Amino acid sequence: MDNNQENNHETMHQAMDNAQQNVEHAGEKVAEGTKDVMNAPYREGQKVLDEVSGKLDEAQLREQDVIARAKDKLPNITPTPPKFKTQVAAYEVKARLQWGEPALTIIDVRDRETFNEAHIMGAECMPLDSLQQIAEESLSPTRDLYIYGENSEQVSRAASILRQAGYQRVAEMQGGIDAWKRINGAMEGFGTNLVPSPGAYNVFSRLKEFAEEKARERELKRSPQK
Repeated sequence: MDNNQENNHETMHQAMDNAQQNVEHAGEKVAEGTKDVMNAPYREGQKVLDEVSGKLDEAQLREQDVIARAKDKLPNITPTPPKFKTQVAAYEVKARLQWGEPALTIIDVRDRETFNEAHIMGAECMPLDSLQQIAEESLSPTRDLYIYGENSEQVSRAASILRQAGYQRVAEMQGGIDAWKRINGAMEGFGTNLVPSPGAYNVFSRLKEFAEEKARERELKRSPQK
């Protein structure tokens, strides 16, 4: 084989190699292009999801901000128990009972016979002539005591006896049992077997009774107690 034939043969092989490389390179490009084409919908979808997620996060933050501002503008409506006072109206004693505070004692200083006929529900009978003895046997000196009786003079005298005996929190309930009846306070005794009111069976009647009860309480607030 002469030199020209050898050169032609090498040139042919080199051309074939180059062609093979070009084909392989083109195949790689086609594969990459195919992959890009196939991934394009996913990338677009992911982009949309990211945008939606971002908008949702922004909306949630705005909603939380609106809620926080609304809460800041709300008044403080947390109920609080009535404060202890040495002179109280019947509705104030009732309010404390409705609040559910157990650390108090209601003392009826009338005689036993009158007590048995009708008294505030849960009250303890401690007639004036034996008040100090009964109290010292059963009551803590720091307990909240609410006293009522026949009249303001009797109640004032009972409160003085307890305070001198060392009781620190003694309150005089103004108006006595009559004031308690006017606000429909719960009572017990053999003279209190009354027919239940319509409010015991009907919610609308009970709401009406409740409104009337609050009206009486407001009237008592405005009127001086005897």
